Amino acid sequence: MIFVKKLIYSLLISSMLMACDEGDQRGIIYTDLTPGKSVTSMIPSPWTFEDIMKNNIIFIAGDGTNNFVSLAWAQMHLDLNKDDSTDVQFGVRHYIGTESEPQEDKLIFISWVNDALEVSLADPVKGYVRKYADGDEIDYSSFGSVPTFPANGGFLIRKDDNNAFDHNGEFYIAVKIMVDNKPYYGWIRVGTQMEILTLTVIEFAVHSRSGSELFIGQKE
Repeated sequence: MIFVKKLIYSLLISSMLMACDEGDQRGIIYTDLTPGKSVTSMIPSPWTFEDIMKNNIIFIAGDGTNNFVSLAWAQMHLDLNKDDSTDVQFGVRHYIGTESEPQEDKLIFISWVNDALEVSLADPVKGYVRKYADGDEIDYSSFGSVPTFPANGGFLIRKDDNNAFDHNGEFYIAVKIMVDNKPYYGWIRVGTQMEILTLTVIEFAVHSRSGSELFIGQKE
């Protein structure tokens, strides 16, 4: 009887250790989109349904300047941890006015409507995201979010009469997503173009273990 109990106990411990090992082996969940997935709100005027579908345009209006629509809003959704649900939402939105009344109002922002996302911010008051390079340490004290349009998050580009902020080019951003009230850290490599307002996501990763830290660009 004692031998049977010891055997059961041994098998139970082995099973628990194997489960832990399987969890550890998951490590970092990495996704490669090279050469990248892109969206822009600055689509041609007149526009086509292919333009709408390709850039996931959710709102559009009017003829603007230089053969672009005057106002449009594109979105991109990312599933960082591959659980078939959206973790991050990017918005690309502009208003350039009309030929007679040109204007510059351009935004690229990262957000999520259920407030389960925080971004590493360079300016927590204005909501400007922190720009990272490959191999950088993440500043874990910089995570937060500010009210953006339409949800909380941070700006990659913000150009209007009152703001002149942009991270034009290719860089990384760091994110924290909350799942079951537990934090999971990750990074996203993006490219932005200011003139033809465009966001490109090249690759991204998130740690599968809650609270585990990682370096920017780390894939395993």
